[in-house]
Amino acid sequence: MEATNYSCKILIVGGSVAGQALANMLERVGIDFVVLEAGSKIDPSVGGGISVQPQMSRILDQIGFYGDEGDAIRNGIQDLDNHVSVRHQQGNTIFEFDGLADALQKRHGYPVVFVERQTLLRTLYDNMHNKHKVLLQKRFVKLEYSDDKVVLTTQDGCTYEGDALVGADGMHSPVRKEMHRLAHKLSPGYFDKDEYSLVPCLYKCIWGISHPTPSIESGSIHVVMGKDHSYSLFAGREKLYWFLYVKNASTMHGKQVPRYTAEDEQQLAEQYFEGRSRGKALGRLAAMWQLRL
Repeated sequence: MEATNYSCKILIVGGSVAGQALANMLERVGIDFVVLEAGSKIDPSVGGGISVQPQMSRILDQIGFYGDEGDAIRNGIQDLDNHVSVRHQQGNTIFEFDGLADALQKRHGYPVVFVERQTLLRTLYDNMHNKHKVLLQKRFVKLEYSDDKVVLTTQDGCTYEGDALVGADGMHSPVRKEMHRLAHKLSPGYFDKDEYSLVPCLYKCIWGISHPTPSIESGSIHVVMGKDHSYSLFAGREKLYWFLYVKNASTMHGKQVPRYTAEDEQQLAEQYFEGRSRGKALGRLAAMWQLRL
């Protein structure tokens, strides 16, 4: 696709998957942008694995990630997820399905693939031609609106002006808070006074990456269902990616949602992996906790 240059500029706060994907799209169609990332690396080793579904692959394909332009994602992916097993926490089979990746490929044109978040971030960055527009150690602190332009300030005192601002800076988004502050100033009463507090949180999650084990077939997905909790495990070519989801005792909103510590993680893992009798399926997942990287 040949880019057409547009006379506008988009400010993107956050070098996340969403932030970098948007930057790739804007570059593709000739819209100017700058990405402001608070961290010192564009691909930090933070976060677990990401399942790239067919609908996401369709978008990535349009910005040069598949086919004649490099097949960039597949160079970093794990094996395709082709066998799915869903069990009760004591190991009883709920259902099993073979051929998932093949079926999705046939129906949607793309399979399901699994990739580390770090790898996906690096791939998105490498796909951009104008890498000088991605700036590191630029922590957002303030937003102002002037003459149909947005002006933001970073912690180091630099200012950036654009036609629109996109917050891709996570759940506890400073951009969202500043947008609300500015909206209340410019249009009092238009938004709820504390709209941020309406965002609900029903579950907490532990994720991990572990060494592979011969008892779990590469390319398979395993799900274990329990009361108010569940586990999922994705077996890649060289690593295992797993998640424990636990329902909160009550629904939390906005500022009530905590930032968990390593001690919180350890206590939750002991409660669900070690503190109860378990069947074979749960025993395998408990082993992943011991084998984590």
